[in-house]
Amino acid sequence: MIDRKTMIKRINEEIDKYLHDIKEEKKINKLDINDVNSGDDFEKFLKEVFLRLGYHVALTQQTRDQGADLIIEKELVKIVVQAKFYGNTVGNKAVQEVIAAKSYYDADSCMVVTNNTFTSSAYELAKANRVRLVDGKELNSMIEIANLFLE
Repeated sequence: MIDRKTMIKRINEEIDKYLHDIKEEKKINKLDINDVNSGDDFEKFLKEVFLRLGYHVALTQQTRDQGADLIIEKELVKIVVQAKFYGNTVGNKAVQEVIAAKSYYDADSCMVVTNNTFTSSAYELAKANRVRLVDGKELNSMIEIANLFLE
């Protein structure tokens, strides 16, 4: 018969072993925009960025997303996000799509995030409709902050 002290010791050893295995399996890597190769990758990448920044994040379905690729929430504020992984500047169409998505998803706010830049007309339309535009430079800052949580 095993005494209580020995049994507790064995249980704690098993718990430690289990937790160690989880930590090894769940190794979190730094986010790097250079690992993104497609629009789908970019949406998943942004999901991880926003998660690390403390948002609750949901990806919308890939077809019929009504202009939103992600829906993020923090402190009861719901934001629809249009993700644009482009080789060129992003124009008005992305801004128009996210404006429509804001109403469709009954969101409080909306934003377009790109790895590139926006046209001047996109900035004008965004300003008139209170759409937040996040260009590649600001995105890189967000990624740096998200990666700080690993250190």
